[in-house]
Amino acid sequence: MKQRCLEPAIPRYLQVKRTQPLHQPSCFKGPQQASHSARFPEAVKSIITMDLGIQFMPSSDSTFVISLIRGAIKSPFGPQHHVRSSFTDSNGYENIVFTLYWSDTSLYQKWEDSMPADWWHRGLSLDSSVGVFKEFYVVPITDTETTFALPVPEGYSVIAAAMSNETDTHEYWGSSRDRIPRAQTESLESCGWPELEGCGPLADSRGRLVMVHPHQNMCLIRSGQVWDQSDEKEVASYYTEIKPTLDSGMEELVANKRRFGCFSNRYLRVEDDEGKPIGKSWSISSWESLGHLEKWAVTPKHKQIFGTQINHFTRMDKEGVEPHLNLWHELMVLRKADQSFAYFNCHNQTGMLSAVFH
Repeated sequence: MKQRCLEPAIPRYLQVKRTQPLHQPSCFKGPQQASHSARFPEAVKSIITMDLGIQFMPSSDSTFVISLIRGAIKSPFGPQHHVRSSFTDSNGYENIVFTLYWSDTSLYQKWEDSMPADWWHRGLSLDSSVGVFKEFYVVPITDTETTFALPVPEGYSVIAAAMSNETDTHEYWGSSRDRIPRAQTESLESCGWPELEGCGPLADSRGRLVMVHPHQNMCLIRSGQVWDQSDEKEVASYYTEIKPTLDSGMEELVANKRRFGCFSNRYLRVEDDEGKPIGKSWSISSWESLGHLEKWAVTPKHKQIFGTQINHFTRMDKEGVEPHLNLWHELMVLRKADQSFAYFNCHNQTGMLSAVFH
């Protein structure tokens, strides 16, 4: 294997004296495969991101709300990057999710100030068969990390300044925590539990606007797969080896989410702005804590998923073929004040509603 010059995933300006232990084992000799992380200018302190979702039965017409959200995205001061994706949830509802990103918080504030507070569901009746949700996050740069198989950005990394060279903080259990700047000095343990905001217990969330009050240090991960630049042979490898294992893992997680400490797991196909599927997918998962996600990461199913991915890149390397499959994620551990959740006419297993409706 050729000698590589590796750098830490945490950039120098965010490195502090560590009081929390690294998880890198003493026997670790470095990652087998490349990993890259996003680099933002020092002036960028936070990223704004939100998931705007439309929920409806297949027989319902969601055109009005799609137009409403697309219009907001295209309006002045709109997101610097956005992703459209869709999935069918375990209740049989179709979901179209628009994920929005800003690295310029003043730009976001101008966008928010230019519209009424209820813009995202204005004109939609609570008696209709369509629901909408808004899951909003302020993400300090210190509270998040990324990893990419290839130095090709996705998610919020599209609006970063650059991608790093290959990093050394990868390919061992606990490496994700070691890439988070705040984890150098904090345990990132969760505190509290999500609660309904401003109301007592409810029998159902449909037919009303429901807000969820968050808890401290919820973990959100968006984990993606990109094969749109892969040749026919690599696509075949992805569909026959990696994807079936990933699919079954996502199904297992949804079926057992409470046992694992996962509030919500959406496994989505990425689309163009017109709703046509493209060669990308991702999961958007919210967890009680990073610790709960780490425990799931060492289950047999996730180890199997990880193993198929490593095997793919190892085989490509042995064959002397340059891979174009990009596997990546963006992970954030969020303070209570940096999260907000609102659900308009959504069923009670939507996102964070699953934490307050049992």
